[in-house]
Amino acid sequence: MIDKHGDEEAMAINSPELKPRILSNSQWSRTLRSFERKHFYATLLVLVIVGSVLAVAIPYYRVYNKGSFNNEQEDTNSATQVEELENETPETFGSLNDEPNKDQPSPRLRSASSYRKHKSPENVGHMNVYIRKPTNEGTQRRPHQLRFPVARYNRRRLPFHGPFLSFTPRVPIFVDRLTRQTLIFSPSGVYILPPVINFYGKMFSVAELIASGYASLVSSGAPPVSPINMLSYYQSIPLLGPGIPMISPTTGSFDGGIRTNYKSFKTRKYSRSYSQIDDSYESDEQDEDEDEEYDNGYYKRRKSYPRYKYNTQKPKTLTTTTRSSDTCSSDCDTGCTKTCLRSNAKCRPKLKTISIVTARDQAPFISQTGDDAPVGLDVDLMQSIADLYQIKFVYQYAEFSQFISMVQNDINLISISTHTDTIVREEFVNFAHFFKTGVGFFTLSTYTETINGLSDLCGKTVAVLTSSIQEIDVQSQNTKCGSNPITIISVASSTDRLKAIEDGTADVALDDQAVIVAIVQESEGKLKEVGQPYDIQPFGILCNKNNKQLCCALVNAINYLIKKGTYEDILKKYSYSFKNNGICPSQINLNGTSCSSKCTPSDSECEQKLASTETQLPS
Repeated sequence: MIDKHGDEEAMAINSPELKPRILSNSQWSRTLRSFERKHFYATLLVLVIVGSVLAVAIPYYRVYNKGSFNNEQEDTNSATQVEELENETPETFGSLNDEPNKDQPSPRLRSASSYRKHKSPENVGHMNVYIRKPTNEGTQRRPHQLRFPVARYNRRRLPFHGPFLSFTPRVPIFVDRLTRQTLIFSPSGVYILPPVINFYGKMFSVAELIASGYASLVSSGAPPVSPINMLSYYQSIPLLGPGIPMISPTTGSFDGGIRTNYKSFKTRKYSRSYSQIDDSYESDEQDEDEDEEYDNGYYKRRKSYPRYKYNTQKPKTLTTTTRSSDTCSSDCDTGCTKTCLRSNAKCRPKLKTISIVTARDQAPFISQTGDDAPVGLDVDLMQSIADLYQIKFVYQYAEFSQFISMVQNDINLISISTHTDTIVREEFVNFAHFFKTGVGFFTLSTYTETINGLSDLCGKTVAVLTSSIQEIDVQSQNTKCGSNPITIISVASSTDRLKAIEDGTADVALDDQAVIVAIVQESEGKLKEVGQPYDIQPFGILCNKNNKQLCCALVNAINYLIKKGTYEDILKKYSYSFKNNGICPSQINLNGTSCSSKCTPSDSECEQKLASTETQLPS
């Protein structure tokens, strides 16, 4: 049987019309198979490259992020460590200023592994840092104010992995080694500042500049003391503009630093290094000049050494002569002696170093120029108190209008200047009385119009200090002037007020009469005191309302100085008399808040001193 279908297919294949089409389909099939093979090999090559990169990168990632692969138990331990650091109280930090006990550890930085999930700060604001320009001859000039962006973090959410450096072991300020950013630990959180970049592009941390004397948190250049209450310096308004480092959303830290034209800073070597998870400290005997080692760009920690050595031997018994326990009671209410005031923990200040915020231009009470130490009646009084308690006062400077808010926000900060005690101010701070005076008036010597009191100020231009009691008095009087109002010039400093009188901007100025006396004497006849003083009230040392022990310690010390005659000697030194300007006894606030002490002078003692016919207030 003849296969007709097979013959027909063979004839179709050999047909001249279909043969080119079949050849074309065969060539396309070969091209497709070739493309598939190339695509397969290219994909395989990419997978090999990616696998090789991952094989190298993963071990390094695990080394660098040591601790991030911890199990649940390790995370719990880390959280416990963070809670320990969170619970550091101001008193704990404050103890760093007590006796220089070498067995007392500094605040420790915990592992950062539990923080890495949280990169955003609680708030980004700014603060002023005062930096001295370095000079070739090694001298230091007056500090220049720079504004730094500041990120405030909760202690549980620090973005840094460490290692950390400490240039000031007794003050809770640290530096992130890799980024040179400064971490300031405060009861209100951890504050991060970007580094300073000099003319040559080298980065310096603010912490190392502070330790080397080139930078300070206050305009006086004084070093910070623990505890640091950053609420006194930090402002929640962020800085915007070109050249301002911004927070990186990836790392949570600042990108870059504050660029300056400053040349090289001669900074000292750091004293201690802290790893990210190890709580042990390097030995004090470790060579400070030796740099850390790096291995392929990653920090290689040194071997940790125990910081402290404890003496296991029993102390030798010492035979000492002690006073009777009846001499100094636990309530500070028996015996007005140095021993009682110094030795009883309830009588003396808790801290060995206390910061005082004050002004530079309130002579004869306090004045300060250049790098010189402050001088004046206030300084002499505080030095006598320091000698009594065997403590130290450190001065910092600000505008008069800032004193109350700064003391209100810092439990261990005090202020002494020419602050008059008032009921309104007592709502915010306490006053430890140390002087009394009234309010007076002064003008140019050539001024001819009559000024007897506040009612004579209507229609005149008057200069007063911002936030002063005199400003309130003039504003109150202005409401009574009707169509002849007072032009009030409120200035930030005593220097600005004096300038307003001297250049004729203001007709008359108000101040405490005790201050006016000194201003007129120093003017060499250019100024004169006019009118009669009014509203004689006490000056007070400003204390935080939550630290009555410190305020009572000041009151007890002033009363001790009154009883011993030292207080009166200080008044005489500045030509003031006990009768016109002395207080007796010292007390807290106008209502006379009591402090347990037998140092308070009796009524008969006070009457005798206040009736004294010593030198009258100079005129």
